Amino acid sequence: MEKRVRDFIAENSLVCPGQTVGAAVSGGPDSMALLNCLHALAPFFSYSVACVHFEHGIRGQESLDDADFVEGFCEKHGIPFYMSAADVPALAREWKVSLETAAKRAREAYFDTLVKNGDVDVIATGHQSDDYAESVLMHILRGCGTDGLRGIAVRNGDMIRPLLCVSRADVMSYIRENGIRYVEDKTNCDDAYTRNFVRNILLPQIRERVNPD
Repeated sequence: MEKRVRDFIAENSLVCPGQTVGAAVSGGPDSMALLNCLHALAPFFSYSVACVHFEHGIRGQESLDDADFVEGFCEKHGIPFYMSAADVPALAREWKVSLETAAKRAREAYFDTLVKNGDVDVIATGHQSDDYAESVLMHILRGCGTDGLRGIAVRNGDMIRPLLCVSRADVMSYIRENGIRYVEDKTNCDDAYTRNFVRNILLPQIRERVNPD
């Protein structure tokens, strides 16, 4: 997987020598694979890696434990660690938006602050090709026009997605092969969230009944 990601980074000019790449890490398998992969590839591109964690204030102690897990990993491997937190449920009520939207808005605002402060040059997220398919399907279901038939951009400003060249199955194989520990976010199983409904219910049925690819 590392070679595929390395080629993908090079083909899309996602990083430059001397830059600091901030890996957005929740502690889940995708983001832990991202952090490990970027750390391993740093010598090839002459960049440095930092870890960026955002605590959403949604899952109480479990969420705080996840932050401690990620910080402990970074301490062990000598990776700079940046963290911020917010009461996303309160923000969702204040902004009159869903929890998903409020979490994304608060998280990305923190990422922007890190870039503007010069702590990192770009933010890398752990989105992979399955996430891309989910996003396209969500756009269709929400009634997008032809211009909306797109998934997740490889680069969007200071945001890069180095894992879009691999699938969730590739990520899990990489995790197992390298003995990478990760944490499980129980909210990923809650199908009340739109993306979870698409991921856990719609896409598996489409793969099984319509098109496995």
